[in-house]
Amino acid sequence: MPDSDPFYDVVVVVHIVGSVAGFGALACTGVFAAVARRGKTSNGEAIRRYFNGRTNWLARTVYSVPILGLVLLAMSDGAFRFDEAWIVASVVLWVLAVALAELVIWPGERFISVAAEGLTSEKVDPSLRARTGQVCLRVVMATATCVVVFAASLVIMLVKPGR
Repeated sequence: MPDSDPFYDVVVVVHIVGSVAGFGALACTGVFAAVARRGKTSNGEAIRRYFNGRTNWLARTVYSVPILGLVLLAMSDGAFRFDEAWIVASVVLWVLAVALAELVIWPGERFISVAAEGLTSEKVDPSLRARTGQVCLRVVMATATCVVVFAASLVIMLVKPGR
């Protein structure tokens, strides 16, 4: 067991920080999408600031999670193996979360950033408001699913079922 290796502990901490930062940023996207969905013009500036058209790099730290997980597996000197059920389950959950991010959340962020300008103008196009509401709802649902996936993965990592 790599318990005595301080470098292993550092990688564990970075693995955890990357997970919390990435999934936390995804959760924030869901919160702001929910606010945008309500369509109140008083929230327009906050929505425009969050959905600013730039890449949400903090959310992309979710990509560090499996890389650091593989590093930890390699550093474990056989204490943990890739074929263990808890590791396989965690990888499957991560793939689900990233698929949601790539297919729903991040494209939704881009749409909302473009739509935000039109939603805060004096005369709002009703079809734009309806379409934005649909996109926001999908983003909210996808980020909520990511939060559940993150929580499930965290429990799996802590409990390590089958060990």
